[in-house]
Amino acid sequence: MLLRIADQAQIQLVRQLVQAHTYWRVKGLSVDLVIWNEDQSGYRQVLHEQIMNMIASRGDANLLDKPGGIFVRRSEQMSEEDKVLMQTVARVIVSDNGRHARRADGAPPARGADGRAGSTRW
Repeated sequence: MLLRIADQAQIQLVRQLVQAHTYWRVKGLSVDLVIWNEDQSGYRQVLHEQIMNMIASRGDANLLDKPGGIFVRRSEQMSEEDKVLMQTVARVIVSDNGRHARRADGAPPARGADGRAGSTRW
């Protein structure tokens, strides 16, 4: 699962997907959760710190960068080839703006109450 986030105001998506990841793990489902930080704020990396603190506060820091765990990457540090590869192999893509949401079975993404793709609540 790939989460693309650029807006600090959408940090609840990270919380929801980390919570879902924990639930899936408890139920025996191994899922890699990749969080792309697309924030272009420069030197201060507030969103990145928020993401890492949220993961640590849930006790999931031991799952960072491990199979079946959580991978946090800053998009500006990734090559275009790596970005294309990640989007190609991801079964589900969720974006904080809903533009890139898709499902592995090819069906249109679920729409939340607000009508946006990818805004379904867990």
